[in-house]
Amino acid sequence: MLAGEAQELIKYLQGIDPKQLAADKMRKKLIHLAKEMGYTKDGKADMDKINAWCLHYGYGKKELNKYAYNELPKLLSQFEKVYEYYIKNL
Repeated sequence: MLAGEAQELIKYLQGIDPKQLAADKMRKKLIHLAKEMGYTKDGKADMDKINAWCLHYGYGKKELNKYAYNELPKLLSQFEKVYEYYIKNL
């Protein structure tokens, strides 16, 4: 890696918001659990179905990506309970 490339990488990494990274991690966990429950379409996560769940059952009644960092723990906890119920009743 050249010095200029390294400087660009450093600038990029310094601009990353830790809360945004944490929010993305929580969203990815919810999507993973949803996929395990069969929320899939053509082998990928069915985001329409996930968003429909969030809109209907999620405490904030909005699409997954509309939830802010501070709202995601509650939503994820809510979905984990659904997942646990699903696994228990297989």
